[in-house]
Amino acid sequence: MSLSVQEFEHLEMEKKEEQLSSEGQFIACRSQGHYYVDLYSFADFFVEVWYVNMEEAFSKEGLREISLLTDIKTISQENEINRYIELYENTRTQ
Repeated sequence: MSLSVQEFEHLEMEKKEEQLSSEGQFIACRSQGHYYVDLYSFADFFVEVWYVNMEEAFSKEGLREISLLTDIKTISQENEINRYIELYENTRTQ
């Protein structure tokens, strides 16, 4: 049985990761500064997974590619999903 958005929001980070890996559908990725943001659909709502690629953030230190998960949040406003639509439209017109 799928979780509601409220149930998902109250899970601990580790449980959110487990739910996304078993039930989430990857849709898109975008970048914002040093952050990468993956968009997933989950049941009847969307979820963003925020992480930092440590290799890019600290490339002078010679670190291997390591991603650091920083946040998992639900999208609750239409304007938040519109940025993905705009990103998609911009890539199609180039």
